Amino acid sequence: FGFMGVGLYRGFVHLDVGPRRAWTRLTA
Repeated sequence: FGFMGVGLYRGFVHLDVGPRRAWTRLTA
């Protein structure tokens, strides 16, 4: 399945799924 993590960094949410990382800006 691979490694999966969720973190918060300076108003950004980063989702770690395997070797891929997606950054999403917090809205709301």
